[in-house]
Formats: sequence, structure tokens, C-alpha cells
Amino acid sequence: MRKLLFVFFWLAGLELVAAAGILVTSGIYNDSSHPAAGQGNRYGDYQGTVEGEIYIYKDHDPRFHIITDPVLTDNPVSYSGGLVILERDGLYGYADFEGNRVTDIQYENAGRFSEGLSDVKKDGKYGFIDASGREIIPVIYDQVSPFENGYAAVRLDGKRGVIDRNGGIAVPIEHTHLFTGHDDIALTGANIKTGEGKGDYRTIYGFVNYREGTQVPYQYQSISNLSDGYYSVSKGAGYALMDPLGREVTEPVYDWIGSVSGRIAAACLDGRYGYIDLEGREMVPFGYDAAFLFCYGRGSVSKDGKWGYVDRNGREVIPLSYDFASNFQNGLAVVIKDGRYGLIDTNGKPRIPIQYDWVSALGEDGVITVMKDGRFGFVDAKGNEIAPAIYDHVYDFNGGYAKVELEGKTGYMDRRGRLVTPAAYDDPDGDKNSGTSNFYLQRDIGGDMIEVPLLPDVNVRVKKADSSFTGWYHKGWQVTGFYDNDGRKLASPGDGYEVYILPPRDVSYTYTGCYGKAMMFCYKNGDRYGLFCVADTDGPE
Repeated sequence: MRKLLFVFFWLAGLELVAAAGILVTSGIYNDSSHPAAGQGNRYGDYQGTVEGEIYIYKDHDPRFHIITDPVLTDNPVSYSGGLVILERDGLYGYADFEGNRVTDIQYENAGRFSEGLSDVKKDGKYGFIDASGREIIPVIYDQVSPFENGYAAVRLDGKRGVIDRNGGIAVPIEHTHLFTGHDDIALTGANIKTGEGKGDYRTIYGFVNYREGTQVPYQYQSISNLSDGYYSVSKGAGYALMDPLGREVTEPVYDWIGSVSGRIAAACLDGRYGYIDLEGREMVPFGYDAAFLFCYGRGSVSKDGKWGYVDRNGREVIPLSYDFASNFQNGLAVVIKDGRYGLIDTNGKPRIPIQYDWVSALGEDGVITVMKDGRFGFVDAKGNEIAPAIYDHVYDFNGGYAKVELEGKTGYMDRRGRLVTPAAYDDPDGDKNSGTSNFYLQRDIGGDMIEVPLLPDVNVRVKKADSSFTGWYHKGWQVTGFYDNDGRKLASPGDGYEVYILPPRDVSYTYTGCYGKAMMFCYKNGDRYGLFCVADTDGPE
């Protein structure tokens, strides 16, 4: 059962009962029944000598989890791969969440962990260590990228190549240009002089599939990734389709080849559009004015100003009757007719009535943003209203919550349309152009405090701090208090404690003990540092 969380900091040694029956106590307890830091759940009323650690309880069921007691003597700046990154005098090192040293403070840069390895910089050179602090790849390179699918791009003496997790050479370090993707393929390039001037050169490209060991020499003027390991390549006259082994499966006759989806790609031939498969066979005749990505067995095509859909056999399965028709996303497509927007399914049946001023595509969260009469709201994939179109602006859902703005104030809404945080706060973060709200602190508004929801029933108020404490661009987000949904102050940092949000080095990684919560806090007591997180579950297992 979901339980409320309230977080409270107070003076060391002071114990009190706050709102909603919260027992707040500060201190380290010497009693043997007290669990070690970072281990297990913390329940019950511990007795002992107060020495300076913070504990927070609500009816013996804490949601505030001490990860590291205040034993760290170096400044925590970030975390990644289950380790905390520490800083001292411009150098970095690693510790675990219990505060045990993993490496010395010796690196000029400490990167993020990817596939169990993190890049580090020492004496101007880069290499990789594992989570035990052991050097796996020698610190000899001028530049490196994080590992992906077992490989990392590197630069040495002005040349680029690819290494594997053991430091072996997958692509020789001999290329002027090198671009890697998600398919174990590297695009390579070299500059060819065309004159005596500094900029008088052109780049020609090659291709290496380093998992398969195939290589195509420098010969192309253009090469573009179409996904699924397929590429559009040109030597200057036209475009051909190239497969993952570097073989051209079509003649270079196309004006353009689009992205691959469902093993089909849109293409343009002599100014007309159609579709080809990955063997180069024509699937849909080249008789259209435009063609979009083929998705859910349907390709969006246009002719004589009208849009509709074809199947992979070239049949027009949804008539060309719309003013515009997007490609399908999550089974639905946005269409426009007579200036009104809606969504249809793959059979052409309207799922969201074509009646809105604007609609978004169906997101992975099953929510669609709609606009009517200049106001925004949400509906689900069946057209059921989640939130009426009354808001000045809304953002995409992120982690189950969306930021909404009403009459110049901001709140947060869940997927049921409930305002878990009322629209009563100044705008905290986000990008109106992209419609995203990161639930992460990105900027202050004229120095004012800003609000970010941590849980549906708790908000964290912070301010931009002119401090090098977090090491996050030499400034950090300092917590000034925790508030309920009505804006009532529940708690504030106690005297002697500085509390900051500690950002992850890799936003896709979170401390697993906090059940996927990306927000970790760092607190300072005197010259010692500790870590804690907040989760809406019963704590680390």
C-alpha cells in the first residue's frame, strides 16, 4: 500500500513529532540493533547516543534512506555504476555507497560507467577502469567514448579507431574520421586535398563492420545510416542501398532513400516516390508525390495534395482523402482534414475524433495531448478524457507525471488527471518548444526557488546555490525545504546541515536501492559528507 512520505531535517540531538505523526530524530545510534548504513530497512525507535546522523520515520516505516553515513571526507559530485564520484582540489576518485574507497583521488576526469567500465583521465590521457577500480584499458588515449555493445571509439595521435573491452583493436587506429552507431558498424573517412588552401579538401568515406570483420575502402562521397545496419551511399551520381556487410543491393539510381522500417524503405526515383525492400525489389510503385516511413504495415503517401496509406503490396488501404497523414506510431496516426486534427487506427477508423485544433501522436505512456480553442488537455488512446482542455500549456508525461500550467502557475498531474501538485507554483523547468519536463532541476528563474515533485505527496523546494559543493558546473541545487501538495512547509534542513541534489553522471542509471528514483541527495555536516535517497517503496532490499 502506498504510504505518505514526509522528509524532515532538524538540529542534531533534537527529536520531535511533526505533522502527520512523523517522528523525526537526528543522530547516530550505537545500539547493536541499529542496521548498518545502506543495509536493509530502518524500522522502529532506535535508542542510543546522538552523534550526528539524520534519521526520519513515519509510523515506523521510513521512506528516507541513508545510503552513506557522513563519513566521506571528499566532495561527492555525482554517481554512476553503483559508485560515488568524489572530488578534491580538481581531481576525482570513486567510493562505494558505504563510503569505502575504490580508487585514490587521482584522475583529472571521471566519466560514467557503461557496460561495467568507466573512462578516466590521468596526465592528459584516457583509459578505462572497472567498478573495483582496476585499470582494464591502459590510460594511453587522447580521447575515448563510452563502451557500447562491447566496443568503444578511441583517438590516438590524431587518428581514430575502435577497441573492444579487452583493449584489442577492432578497427585500426588509422582513420581521420570515424562515426560509430548501435549496429557494430563504423563509418570511416579521410580528407583528400583539392587545392592549396587550408579548406581545399573533400572527405571520402568507407565502412567497417567490426563484428563481422568486413571492410569497404574509402570511395563514397555520401553515406547515411538508414537503421537496421543498412545505409544509403553515393559516389556522386545517385544513391544505392548498402547492407550490413557493405554490399550494394541496388544500383545507384535513386534520388533519395529513406529510413528502414519493417524491412521496407521509402525511396525517390526520377522525382516520384515509392517503397523498396531490403533486397532492392520495388514493393510500392513510384507514383506518389511524397512517402513517409512504413510503420505498422502502412506507408503514408501523398498524391495531388491528398494523403492516405498503402500496404506493402501497393494497395491503397486507407483512401487518399486527408490534407495530411503522419506515419503510424503505437498503432495510431495523426491526420488532418479541413483544418481539424484527430487520430485513426490502421484500418482507417477514427480513434480520436477529427475535431481538435491540434493533437500529439500517441505516446508510449498511452496519453495524447489535445488542443482546443487555444487550451490544452489530455485524452487516452480510446478518446476518453483524462484532463479537460483548460490549461495554458502542458508537457509530456515523464515517470507517470506531467507538468501543467494554468494562469501562469505550474503544477503536476498524474495519468488519471489528478493534480498531485496544484497549479500554484512558479515555472520550475522544462522546454515549451519540445514539450518536455525532465523532473530534474535545470535552471533557476531569476534566483527564485523552484519546485520539483519527488513523490505525488511530497515536493522538494530548491534554489541554485553558488557553491562548488556538488561540483556540478561548480554550482548545485540546494534543498531549502520539503512541502506538501497544498504548499505547506513540512520540513527544512536543520542548522549545521547543507543538503544538495546529487546528479547522476548517466541519467539512465539510478541507485537501485531507491527503486529507480533518479534523485539522490548529498548532505554535509561539518567537513563530512553523506548520501541519502527517497523512494515510494519500503526501501532497499
